[in-house]
Order: sequence, then C-alpha cells, then structure tokens
Amino acid sequence: MLNNGPPGALGLAQVSGWMTEDCFVKALEHFVIHVRPSKENPALILMDNHTAHVNLRVVEFARQNSIIIVTFPPHCSHKLQPLDITAYGPFKTKYRTAMNEWMLTNPGKTVTIYQIGQFVKEAYLSAFSPPNITQGFLKT
Repeated sequence: MLNNGPPGALGLAQVSGWMTEDCFVKALEHFVIHVRPSKENPALILMDNHTAHVNLRVVEFARQNSIIIVTFPPHCSHKLQPLDITAYGPFKTKYRTAMNEWMLTNPGKTVTIYQIGQFVKEAYLSAFSPPNITQGFLKT
C-alpha cells in the first residue's frame, strides 16, 4: 500500500473505510516511536471527538506515553482546527493533481490502492510544510 509513499509512513486500512480504535492505537504507537514524548517533554495532540479517538484505551495509552490529548467540540473546525484551515485544503488539491498527472501518463490504467502512497507523498511534502502548519495556528 505504501509504494513510493512518504518515508516512515504507516499504512492502516479498514474494510469500512472509517478509523477504528485499534487503528488509532496503532497510529499512536507509531507516533510515540517517532516523537518520543517523555514526562519532561510531553507531546500535545489536537483532534476531534470521534469515538475511535476518545475512549479508555486511547486515554490510558496517552497517559502512559506522556501524550496530552485536547479535543475540539463538534462543528467548529472552521474556527479551531489549524490543519483544516491551512493544510488539508492544499493537500487535497495537490493529491488530486498528482493523481490526475498519473492518469494522464498512464492512459487506460486504473488507479489502485498501490498508487495512493506516491500521490500522498507528493501532496504531503508540499501541503504539510512548517510555514503552512504555523499559519494554521496563527489563523485559529
């Protein structure tokens, strides 16, 4: 699934297409490996209140690994969620552009799950830049 994807990326998938508690805990484990939060230097995660994100297993894992979780109230992303403001929009646009370019250079072929990694890599590296992320926090 991660052919030509971003370095160090974690691939998770569910038949339903929705985030699950198990997938989210795996994502948190991956986060801890790369961020290495500690009691002296805890990590802050800002997220929505989806049931896969807010449950006993997640809260206990976060506490054990020096992760502080702050959740946003529903229906306020346009005001409070920094990445919604400055990163996700450009990411979606760049993702569509990468996919369209692939389709133009591969006429007659169908996009499969195996191309998604390269589309994400191209879009992620430009949309999730430190200036874009910083701008999101300034605007919110």
